[in-house]
Amino acid sequence: MKTRRHKKPHKPDIPAIDAALALVRTELIRATSKHGPFNSSHEGYGVIAEEFDELLDEIRANKRRRQIKEAIQVAATATRFIVDI
Repeated sequence: MKTRRHKKPHKPDIPAIDAALALVRTELIRATSKHGPFNSSHEGYGVIAEEFDELLDEIRANKRRRQIKEAIQVAATATRFIVDI
């Protein structure tokens, strides 16, 4: 059995994190304005699953820009779930 070696901790890239969160925030506001809040946790789950499936499709297609776009949508949808439910 192979043992995993833990990577040394490294300093997080705060500017990159801030930039990513700004993109998620923008998408969250856009999606909520367009679709309104989730009506139930089941609806929220369904939308998160749909967005995740779209991300998986882009990963399989090896389309990096589209992967990032879909990952932003997954994060925004999960955030909508936290806020709405």
